[in-house]
Order: sequence, then C-alpha cells, then structure tokens
Amino acid sequence: DPQRSNGQHFLCFRLVGAPGDRIAAVMSSTAFDPYLMTVPSCEPEAEALSVDDDGGEGVDARLVAVLGDAPLFLRATAGGFGHGHGGFSLRLERTQDFPLEVCFENDPARRQDALRTCERLAGDDDQPVRVRAITGGRVAAFALEREDYASAVLQESRTLGLPDLAAELAVDAYLRRAQGLMGLKQHAEALEDLAEAERLLGKPHAAILIVKSLVLNEMGDLGAAGAAIDQAIALEPGNAQAWAIRGGAAYESEEWGKAIADLTEALHRNPEPAVWYYYRGRAHDANGDNA
Repeated sequence: DPQRSNGQHFLCFRLVGAPGDRIAAVMSSTAFDPYLMTVPSCEPEAEALSVDDDGGEGVDARLVAVLGDAPLFLRATAGGFGHGHGGFSLRLERTQDFPLEVCFENDPARRQDALRTCERLAGDDDQPVRVRAITGGRVAAFALEREDYASAVLQESRTLGLPDLAAELAVDAYLRRAQGLMGLKQHAEALEDLAEAERLLGKPHAAILIVKSLVLNEMGDLGAAGAAIDQAIALEPGNAQAWAIRGGAAYESEEWGKAIADLTEALHRNPEPAVWYYYRGRAHDANGDNA
C-alpha cells in the first residue's frame, strides 16, 4: 500500500462523475477504525479537503463529496496513524445528502452561510437523526462561540429529544448543553448533564472532566475542580486546554511556580493563544523572575 511520511498506509481512488454530483463513500471494518478524506491528488502528502472518522453507523466512516471541475480523490485509511490491518468494505453511491463539512466552515466570510445551512438541516424532519444531531451540534457550537448560551441549550435540548439518538451523539449533546448551562450559571443542571454524558460513555473522558472542573470552580468547590482537571490531564496529557486551566487556577491562587509550569506545558502543546503568554509573564513578574 502507499505510505505517507508519518507511516500512515492508505488507498486512493479517483471519484468520477459530473460537476455537482454528490457521492457518499462508506467504509466499514471490524478490524480497525475506518477513516476517509477527500484530497486533490493521490500524492502521499496531499492535504485533505474534508475528513470523516465516525460519520456512519458505529465506527464506520461516511463522507459526502461534491464533484466539481477539478479532479477529486478519496483517500481511505485507518483512524489515528493508519496502522490498522484487516479486511474492510468501501461503498460509493450517489446521494442527495448535503456534505456535513460545510457546517464546519472556518472562513469568516462564509460562516454565516454555514450557520444557515446547519440550522436548515438540524430542523429538517426528513433528515436522518444522525445528520440532525451533527448539524444541531454545530449550531450549538456557533451559539457558544458568541456566548448565546440560551440558544445553545435550546438546540441541544432539541437534539436530545430526537428518537433513537446514538449514544455517542447524545454524549456530545449533553457536553455542549452543559457548557451552555454553565454560561447561564445553572451549575447543578450542568453537572447533571456531565454525569449523564459520562454514564453513556461508560468511562471518564478528558473533555467532560475539563468542563466539570470549570463548573465546579465557578461553584467555589476548588478542591473538586482541581481533582477533575488533574484527572483530565492524567487521561489526556497532550490536551493543552487542560494544562492552561490548571495553570490559570494556580495563577488565581497565587501559586506562581505551578502557574508558570502548567502554562508552559500548555504552550508546548499549543503555542498560539496569546493570553497564555500574558498570564505566564504576569506569573513570572509576581514570582520575581524578571527583577
């Protein structure tokens, strides 16, 4: 099989059809976690245009691609670093489904169009539950970004009311609704949603513990908040946000050495957020390091 520089093995196929055709690719395997992406060529280092990991049933990958004038290719591999081995099936079919990737548009000039598309799909009773849940989650995420917490809670409450909602989609909805409830200062309800998300998942998860820590901190339970963020870091030591939150808590309690250490760990994992540099600098000043 072809192999990328990171060791990822893959197969690549050209998608053929007329411009505007929508093609759904579904990859299934009982041996590994399937992963699909569209790419502009079969060159190993070609950058992905769209990706999907678990958009189908269970851990199946399902990706909808819209053909245009330029050639478009489908890269199929295993999740993570593509080290899975074993049999798989790959099915291609024309579809009327809208590619969900449009809801994850990051270009500021196109975000409003993306939001309107997501709202339309989330509210369309004729769409599959999976589509309504995923697009509804994106609508809620947009609302959280603009601090419209009531709209986020309303949207995820609608999602959680959908029939036969898959557990993994319910987990995401409970997590986002908990964030909205935290923004509304409804802390007890937020903790209930987080507990339900963890129950459905069947195990602790860093993303849930991070939000739980923030909720508990706002409630003034600093000991429990600290225990939750410690557990999040233990489960996912590569999570920059978790390190930054623990560093922020240390900063607030004037534990300058701990704040500097944790914010440094956060910046090693994600060097972008300027605010982390700011508070680390303030901690150095308070610690007398810049005297």
